[in-house]
Amino acid sequence: MKVMDYKYQGDVLVHELSNPPHKASTCDITLSVLNSTGLLVLTKGTKGYKTSYTLIIPRMMQLGFKGTNDNARDIENLILAFNLNLDNCCVTTSLTHFPEGDISMVRDPSDGLVEEIRTSFSFEGGVSEHLDENAAANTFRKIQNMNRFDLTSATSTKGLQLAKALKSYENAMNATDRLPIFKELFSAIEIATNSDGVPRNGPSLDTEISTLAASPRAEIERWRQFNARVKHIDKSSAEAARYVNGMADLPSFLGKLRKCAKSIINQRL
Repeated sequence: MKVMDYKYQGDVLVHELSNPPHKASTCDITLSVLNSTGLLVLTKGTKGYKTSYTLIIPRMMQLGFKGTNDNARDIENLILAFNLNLDNCCVTTSLTHFPEGDISMVRDPSDGLVEEIRTSFSFEGGVSEHLDENAAANTFRKIQNMNRFDLTSATSTKGLQLAKALKSYENAMNATDRLPIFKELFSAIEIATNSDGVPRNGPSLDTEISTLAASPRAEIERWRQFNARVKHIDKSSAEAARYVNGMADLPSFLGKLRKCAKSIINQRL
């Protein structure tokens, strides 16, 4: 007996992690499917605050969808799987819109030059990345098996913690400012690391993250200390300096944080 399958088509939006959407900016992201067998099709649309794409899934049930009547959760899981297999690009279904604005120079009335100068600011960024179809499909099926939207008191401790870590990672991909991205990614790393049931904090957390993600321990310690400064009052000039320096270094933090979070979450799934 032939099994019936279904086709899905919808829109997604893509932006760059370290340069998230912000006022009066545009981005141009080229995202293509690598090693495609036809399970996923991405067609580029228009660019703006985010670059739009049409996502086509020719065979939903073959990919791992649970049904067709209410597929919103399955789509969320698929987008999350995309983001767990990308390095620079963030895929989202959320439309980000910032009102356009002009900066005008107003001259003193006594000045003979009364013309008004208007300047519009725009950032044009071009980023290209490939999404491995097989890796994304495998991650999607693992997330589907978790049932992260149907948690109960009977759900295992590991399952609950992984669901929290996935939500934090998902929030980071949808955020439009660097600091919230940092906070959510570090939360995802911390929760996923401790999802094995061993409570770690401070240096012991740094060591375990370093082991799991093959990242320099000193760098992880720096992230953890900056995260503390984001959450707590600074009680010394050294703590205040740590916060200020961390804010300045955010653009260089984010890519490494994402790589670390991806590594640990994918190991724990």
